[in-house]
Amino acid sequence: MDRFYHCLIAGLPDLELNAGKGVPKLKKFRKELRAILHPADYYLVSLLFYPYDHLNLLRFLYGDEEEPFHPLGNFSDEDFAEQKARWQSILEEEDVLPGYMAEAMVYFLEQEEKPGRLWMEKQLTEGYYHTLIHAGNEFLAEWAVYERDMNNLLTALNARFPYPEDGLQLIGEGEVKEVLEKQIEQGKEIPLPPDPEYAKEILERASSLSYDEREWEMDLWKWKTLEDMMFFYYFTIERILGYVIMLKMVIRWQQLDAASGKERVGKLIEGLRREAKKKMSR
Repeated sequence: MDRFYHCLIAGLPDLELNAGKGVPKLKKFRKELRAILHPADYYLVSLLFYPYDHLNLLRFLYGDEEEPFHPLGNFSDEDFAEQKARWQSILEEEDVLPGYMAEAMVYFLEQEEKPGRLWMEKQLTEGYYHTLIHAGNEFLAEWAVYERDMNNLLTALNARFPYPEDGLQLIGEGEVKEVLEKQIEQGKEIPLPPDPEYAKEILERASSLSYDEREWEMDLWKWKTLEDMMFFYYFTIERILGYVIMLKMVIRWQQLDAASGKERVGKLIEGLRREAKKKMSR
């Protein structure tokens, strides 16, 4: 059953404001959502913050005290310590962490020779997308597949040719990954999967760009796709989920570089306005 959040959604600040003015602080905005949303809907929002938990979990496992604890995660260092204690206990107890995070911790703790950080990041990321896809929300599942495939395309683009013998750090499952892996095995420098439709166009356009430009181009595609996905969701949780994803994107670019972040936000806004004008003129 859909729940409607008319007042909340109608009052959301416009993310098209220049230089991020009026953009909500993510931590504060999340706190407000927790107070307003139905628990089942807030759970879906909380899933989008799992990547911050990955950072904190890896910090805990590798004992990197110099790395700051990320405040946007769902779980604390105490939660990680409790999960570890339950693994050590002779009694079988319910996990504190989501299943895939608990499994990653157990695997790490059981290895005499600790796995590399990149490998652990891959396992956590795959668990994250699997969780989104099976969370029971069609919008979230569609977005997870799209973002996963886009990130795999970006990984293929950023890899130096010839590719490593052990392959690339491609995530999850799906046709895009399978096609990329197959064409990489055949020694093709720029894999061009025929499906989904956007894949070939993205790879052809982005292959001539620098790393930063390429990543920006990918985020621009993601933004436009989110706009399309959200179009028919007016006052339900899907609109809020899309807004949170967009807000994370804007804040991420601002944090990467305050000056260039402002410039890129401006370009993003201008690009979206041009797209809107094109649609209106059709």
